[in-house]
This record gives sequence, structure tokens and C-alpha cells, in this order.
Amino acid sequence: MEETVRITDLLFKYPSGFTLSIDKLDISSGLTLLVGPNGSGKTTLTYLLLGLLKPLKGSIKVLGMDPVKDSNELIKRVSYCFEDTQLPPHLVVGDVIEYLGSEGIRLARELEIYEYSRHTFSSLSSGNRRKLVLLTCLAKEADLYIVDEPFASLDFRSKLLVSKILNRNSVGKTILVSTHEVVNLYPKDVIFMVDGSIVKVMRDYKPLFEAVIESPDGRMLTLKSVEMLNQYIRDGYRIVSIRMLGLFDQLYTE
Repeated sequence: MEETVRITDLLFKYPSGFTLSIDKLDISSGLTLLVGPNGSGKTTLTYLLLGLLKPLKGSIKVLGMDPVKDSNELIKRVSYCFEDTQLPPHLVVGDVIEYLGSEGIRLARELEIYEYSRHTFSSLSSGNRRKLVLLTCLAKEADLYIVDEPFASLDFRSKLLVSKILNRNSVGKTILVSTHEVVNLYPKDVIFMVDGSIVKVMRDYKPLFEAVIESPDGRMLTLKSVEMLNQYIRDGYRIVSIRMLGLFDQLYTE
């Protein structure tokens, strides 16, 4: 499978001293999550992919192009939005939706923003502003979508709506989501960043669980394998509890 993004021997450094260093990273089609604590370099990496920052050394290829040298061509094939992206305050919601065409109308209804068509951007709540910004990103036809903190300012219901769209739209496309939250997202790959470095890449990610089971004679066991759990149940064990392990749980328990 041809990679949408290919990074080799990348080095970038801010005047403040923060350094981002990546030896090798490939991102292909599907939904990829970029996760890590504040200040880990997630947003810096997305800026580099878009050609908004220039590396000190190394190679970045996005859709086969150099993000800095080929920026005019690349921007036609990439759709993105950042956590702090804003639209003009007097922009009317309905005008945005109409400009985005049939896909914009469909997603606006799905995101429950269509009913605010007569409102201006400045009159919306912070959550609805965020949904409108996401709409402008996700309704565009592109080969690569880069979405920074999609759940910022959203209530739980809205987070579920956005997750549903991201999961669905990742089929046959490449979506890179930088996030602190994972709300019903089903990524293909997960990239963990800490202090400007990639500490782990999980390919074909599968959520882990932790099950506590009890034998017929009262012995307790903890399992993390579906196959083993099924076998023990057939042998007469009962499930006491099951806890899904989050991404950071998986990072430290594998």
C-alpha cells in the first residue's frame, strides 16, 4: 500500500529549544490517531506536514510531494483544521453550508448545525462554532484530512456525532486526527508522541480489555485475551468484571 505520508530522518527545532525528531514514520489510508500530552509536538508535526514549518533536515513526502516546495499543489489535495481555527464573525452559517454543496448540507444535518443556518458565526455557541469549522474541513473533497483536536468545546453528544463521521469517512481516505480524547473512534493506526519524539506506533490497532474471572472453586484470574476468555468460560468460569483499556493503558501494558 502506498503511503500518504512518509517521513525520514526529520529534525525541527524552535528558537525556544523544543526539538522534534522522527527517524521514520509512514501513514497510509484509513484513520490514524496522533496522541500524546500537551507539548509533545503533535501540532508541530501537522504544521510540518502542511509546509507551514520547514525542517532543519530530513525528508517529508505528503502525497508524493514536498510540503514546502510543492505547497501550492499540495493544498489543493489536503483539507485541514486546527483547534484554534476561526471563521469571519459575520459569516452566515447558511452561506457556508450552501458553498459546500450537497455534502455540506448532508454533514450539516448530521452535525445538527443546519438549523442554525440564519445565524452568524459569532452568534453561535463555542461548540457550534467548532462544528461549523469541522464541517468546512470534512465536507471538502480531499486525499488527506488533518484534524487537530476535533472534540474541543463539544458536548458528549456532539463528540459522538463527529466520531461517527470520522470513522465513516476514513474508508478509502486518509484521516490524521491529533487528539487528547478518543470518543468512539476506531483507528487503524495510533502514533504516540512524547517530548518531540514518537515513542510508539501501533499498527492495526485493536482495543484491549481486562477481564476478571472466577473459577468454579473460587479462584480469581485476570485475562487480556478474547480467546483465553472464551476458553475459560467454556470450562465453567464466570466473568466478574470487564474493563476496556484506553490508549495510554495499552501503551504501558503491552
